[in-house]
Amino acid sequence: MGDPCYVIPDDEWSDFCHIMRDDGEDFEYKDETCRVIKTGGDGDFGGLSVDAGIIGVIPVSLCDPQSLKDTVPNHARLINNFATLEADYGIIIIDGEAINGLQCECSYCNGRGEWYYEDQMSYCDSCGCPVGSSCVEYGENGEYCSSWCKEEREPEDED
Repeated sequence: MGDPCYVIPDDEWSDFCHIMRDDGEDFEYKDETCRVIKTGGDGDFGGLSVDAGIIGVIPVSLCDPQSLKDTVPNHARLINNFATLEADYGIIIIDGEAINGLQCECSYCNGRGEWYYEDQMSYCDSCGCPVGSSCVEYGENGEYCSSWCKEEREPEDED
């Protein structure tokens, strides 16, 4: 699992790209099933290096042996399952877990919230759960995941 550009033999790369789907759905290449998702750019995605703007699950049989040896474990991973690949507004999700983001766990989202880049997250100053920027409850003394966490930490003044 990683950017296929590192392991598909150079003389086959063009053929691979012509057949490839980059939407996380399966496609066949040389009678093997592959899966690729767009990353929206190059860089590091949860320890997977990306230079072709994609992350894929490619059978070892399609990989150049020397390239595979040079790539794993520094830029790619050997896995023993056919991982699902999804993208949600630039967040890459592999087998249901984001590799470059966090999911909001505020009381409004009930742990099924939107995915956010880490720099778009806060952590509740009362319970510590990750809160997406659009769900934060602001108080005088911090940021909270819910009105009751806010009230627990910042009780209303009683007259």
